[in-house]
Amino acid sequence: TAWAFAKMAMWHGPLFAAIDAAARARKLSPQDLTSLAWACAALLLQDSPLLTFLAETSGSAVWEFGPQHLSLSAWSFALLALRHEPLLDAIACQAMQKMAEFGAAAGSFEDVGPCQDLALMAWAFASLAVCNHPLLAALSGASRSKIKQFNPQNLSNTAWAWATLLVQDLPLLSAISQQAVETVAEFDA
Repeated sequence: TAWAFAKMAMWHGPLFAAIDAAARARKLSPQDLTSLAWACAALLLQDSPLLTFLAETSGSAVWEFGPQHLSLSAWSFALLALRHEPLLDAIACQAMQKMAEFGAAAGSFEDVGPCQDLALMAWAFASLAVCNHPLLAALSGASRSKIKQFNPQNLSNTAWAWATLLVQDLPLLSAISQQAVETVAEFDA
């Protein structure tokens, strides 16, 4: 329900208060946690007690998350410029452990295609100015091995992340550049 209202950009205070109360009363799945975080981000709910609850709950359940849950959770908090260090540390740790699973075909989220989880993770950490070198190294290796599957947006977001963090990863940037040359006709101006 929260996802649907957020998708339509509709905020309804009593509904989200009820969702917050219900979320606290039961164990939420990775899908539930990620969808709620996405809904908060889509509605730009920066000062919500629900966000604190989601960050804390996600941080302790992150070991259950798949690549899309990890990247979309990081993206959601980054979009709101909420730098919750324990959650980001947990996401980074879990992402590194599951890096081989990143870049697979789309899963349970309709707008997430292959390799977008890699680009979103990089974008999220760069947006929050978190330069986690072990995570960046893992993302770089996974991105280089799957660069042919990156669409123009993923290439742009990944290059932007490294540039924003002032990290010169020449093998990654060369791979991005080569793929961009090969797919330049697909890019927007």
